[in-house]
Amino acid sequence: MRGLALYGHYTVLVLLLGTDEESVRDRFNARILIGWLQDIKDNFQKEKRRLLCRQLHEAESLMMVQKLDWEVKLKELHMCDCRANVFDEILPQHVPLIEVPNDFPLFVHDPI
Repeated sequence: MRGLALYGHYTVLVLLLGTDEESVRDRFNARILIGWLQDIKDNFQKEKRRLLCRQLHEAESLMMVQKLDWEVKLKELHMCDCRANVFDEILPQHVPLIEVPNDFPLFVHDPI
């Protein structure tokens, strides 16, 4: 009987008992390999979506902080009224939003 053991990033087949019987579940075939590869691909796609959402959130947060800094500096230099709300009047050319790509290739050489 064989078992699977995980070492780091590798899955290794380990011989657990010295029996000569081999069950159907212990056989390794192409369908199982393709299933594993598809699971890996699905996990990476999910992580890619999470990464893109985090990057977009970080870009928007950075823009807002920079707009607030811009507003504070304008008020410090007395270029606008201290009571005025100039946050919405700051042009996007002065504080641009960092462009986050919607998609990028995950696997250059796709095995499936």
